[in-house]
Amino acid sequence: MVLLLLLQGVYDYGSNRKNADVEGFVHFSIQEHNKKENALLEFARVLKAKVQVVAGKLYCFILQVIKNVKKKIYEAKISVKSWNKFKQLWEFKHTKHGPFSNLSNLNVK
Repeated sequence: MVLLLLLQGVYDYGSNRKNADVEGFVHFSIQEHNKKENALLEFARVLKAKVQVVAGKLYCFILQVIKNVKKKIYEAKISVKSWNKFKQLWEFKHTKHGPFSNLSNLNVK
């Protein structure tokens, strides 16, 4: 039972969101979005990062990006299966806040 809870748990990166894996997946999500939408979003910073172990890992991010010289908040979800080098962007959308965030707690200006 403990193993099952561990495998289905959600890990919040909290203050550790400058993790190399997190930054790599965030840059991947912005690149994929820019390709699909012919956009020019630029990375500013990661505001929140969580990962859930499913059949692989599902990463959820709240990002601050630069769009037309203005800072905007986006939510991104990426599925990763490292054993077969699979990465897929599931969702990338503009949001005022994500499903697991509260902007007042993020110190967003």
